[in-house]
Amino acid sequence: MSDIINYIKRNSKKTVQVTDLMNEFHISRKSLYKKFKANLGTSVYDQIRKIKVEGISKMLVETDKSIKEIAFEFGFYNVDLIARFFCKEKGFTPTQYRNEYIRT
Repeated sequence: MSDIINYIKRNSKKTVQVTDLMNEFHISRKSLYKKFKANLGTSVYDQIRKIKVEGISKMLVETDKSIKEIAFEFGFYNVDLIARFFCKEKGFTPTQYRNEYIRT
């Protein structure tokens, strides 16, 4: 399981799909879903999103890169897309998150 999680982390700046994991680890979709549910209590998609959000969060706090630069690095083609994605996951826009956590 840790191999799959590490693969997602290494590729979090790309669009990781279930089929990518199936091909890389020679596992069926059904087995992959069961493995995630049994080991993490979550879905494959939720874990991919979580890892992507963790990477974005880290960059927001640890770098001076603009939101636009971070968006492009993580495969979002404009700031609005990353803002919607991030806000849905964290409850903050990227700018709000950066302002909140840089001060603390």
